[in-house]
Amino acid sequence: MATVGVRDKSLSDRLMVFIQGSAGTVCAALGEGATRDLQANWDSPFEQDNPSGVMEKTGGVLQVASDVTSRTTFNSTQVWNGNVPHTFNLPLVFYALRDAYSEVQAAIIALEQMASPEVNAAVPGGRIPETVSVKVGRMILYPECNIEQISTDLSGPISRDGYPLRAMV
Repeated sequence: MATVGVRDKSLSDRLMVFIQGSAGTVCAALGEGATRDLQANWDSPFEQDNPSGVMEKTGGVLQVASDVTSRTTFNSTQVWNGNVPHTFNLPLVFYALRDAYSEVQAAIIALEQMASPEVNAAVPGGRIPETVSVKVGRMILYPECNIEQISTDLSGPISRDGYPLRAMV
């Protein structure tokens, strides 16, 4: 497979997304609502550690009798526990200018193949979903991405040949 998807020369490269897998490249227009998320994992390992933790009732009585807490800022200290890889929400817009199959249908099929495993009937050893590279605009390149979800609108306009003329993926 070569390149499938949107080939609209009037659209700026800054508004294009290119997803490349082992079998070829899918290009699409970037839809509204695209996001990139980075999540850091922070834990509070000392949250329950305090003098009243050893003798809970004594600490409670002390607080009630003296209006003084046994908690410290140390109890709220957070410790970094790694980052989750970047996640993207990339609404991709496919539309047909000349050929509904190669510009819309084949692009959706290619994305689904990139995200799907090949499993054997009875013997293990099938291919796992492949890692793809994602280029958003002219300069943002992510070389090793996994496609976790593909959702396709099935209610759009259809060509005479039965292929979608437009799809939001």
